[in-house]
Formats: sequence, structure tokens, C-alpha cells
Amino acid sequence: IVDGGFEYFDRVIGYCRSHSMYVLLDMHGAPGFQNPGDHSDNVDSNADQPRDTVKFWDGNNIKLAASIWKHIASYYRNEPVVWGYDLI
Repeated sequence: IVDGGFEYFDRVIGYCRSHSMYVLLDMHGAPGFQNPGDHSDNVDSNADQPRDTVKFWDGNNIKLAASIWKHIASYYRNEPVVWGYDLI
């Protein structure tokens, strides 16, 4: 887990702060894909939407997602513009 990418969130959060808005962070593409749709960045997605393309529940993906959220929450722990987190 690295800090690369926070500059994009920081830019959006800064914009929201200047316009009195809040941010709800959402992991729309969890490790291993939380659903079979391409909107979750599932590279194996197709028209049939097979369940076997969903690997979120397999291996270490749940722990990885939890670690990512802990890292993000720690980084923004004192940021009042971050209203909350939509975990998956």
C-alpha cells in the first residue's frame, strides 16, 4: 500500500472544502472485484455476468481491502470534509 493517488483525492477534497461540500469516499473497484460488472473494474466481465469472475471473497482480497481502507482513513483522520466511507 502506497500513498500514490492521494494527490487526486486531495485536489477534490480541496475543491469541496472551498465550495462547502463534503466527500464520501467509495471503493468502487475492490481487490478481486466485488461484483461481476465492468463498473467494478472487473476485467473478466461479460454479458453473462458469471459469478466465478468475482474473486473478492477469495484469498487475501478482503484483508487487502481492509488494509487499504485503514490506510485511507488514517491519512484523512483529521479531514472534516471527508464525511464518510462507502466500504464497497
